[in-house]
Amino acid sequence: EARMRDLIAERKNGLQSSIVPSGHVYAKRAAGAALTLPAYRDEQWHGRTQLRFVQQQSDDSDAARKNLRDKLGRLKTIIFTQNNLLINLTGEADGLALVRENISRLLTKLPAGQRSDRPDQPLLAPVSAGIAVPTQVSYVARTMKAPPYNDPSSAILMLASKELSNSYLYKHIRVQGGAYGGMSSFDATLGIFAFLSYRDPHIAETLRVFQDAQKFYSENDMPADDMEKAIISALGALDKPLDPSGRGYVAMIRHFVGVTDQMRQSFRDQIFAATPRKRLF
Repeated sequence: EARMRDLIAERKNGLQSSIVPSGHVYAKRAAGAALTLPAYRDEQWHGRTQLRFVQQQSDDSDAARKNLRDKLGRLKTIIFTQNNLLINLTGEADGLALVRENISRLLTKLPAGQRSDRPDQPLLAPVSAGIAVPTQVSYVARTMKAPPYNDPSSAILMLASKELSNSYLYKHIRVQGGAYGGMSSFDATLGIFAFLSYRDPHIAETLRVFQDAQKFYSENDMPADDMEKAIISALGALDKPLDPSGRGYVAMIRHFVGVTDQMRQSFRDQIFAATPRKRLF
């Protein structure tokens, strides 16, 4: 019981303290949750919905926490079975061989279980929403549904996010608008393309800038110099160094979403082949 209270309090404090430094991420999650199922789950697990849930659990009675423990117990019986459990290991070859041998024996002791069916997809309806937070600035997000990783337009959208962040949004949101930051992001895993502002004194004006940016890049080709800078920035993001733990985690996510090495190489090739004549939206 005491450990349960500690875990809930730790989770609540962590989420609450992240609102101000990561408000743009919360805004993106809230805006994108109505567009795709992965984005919906991401918001449930890491966004405002998760914060509200742990706040409620922190204030609930002992009976409510017991109910939560019972639910976690039932969840454990579903996940920790041979058919539903996926174990991700990162380490040196000798260590992995030793661990693999012992894990194999452990897995044989788990019940076989049944592969869980995916639940029905929730009804996702895009909405315009505002979330009140205890700050004197805003975090504004406008999101669009984006194609999957292996779609030919995905590479162009990644370049668009780099160009918008480095040029258009920087100029109109940060320099002219006075926000601490204006940026764009493309996440093929969640299927979301987002326009974002950080510690922004405006809301309506920023939303107009987002709309104007989309219109501008729909009607005009990206200049060659800007395209080159966007390609360099995109490749830097793709080749970003990761520590062993990070590499293991990324490999697991790629496994979950079905991204192969061949798909990744094709994506890089499309980045290299991009030309200023290709419009972004």
